[in-house]
Amino acid sequence: MVTPSPKLNLSKPLESMDVIWIEGELKEARTKTASGVSGYTLEAVQIYPYTALHNTKK
Repeated sequence: MVTPSPKLNLSKPLESMDVIWIEGELKEARTKTASGVSGYTLEAVQIYPYTALHNTKK
């Protein structure tokens, strides 16, 4: 689940299957979620829609 900070000021709410690019700080932090336990947390500073830098189709 992605819960962005209100100060990120996103143009639209994120949907569960949106492909996004996140910039931020990766920290060690044990977190328990419905999907399981994680050892890392990413504190987002910027969130962008993802666009491929090159064509991956063959």
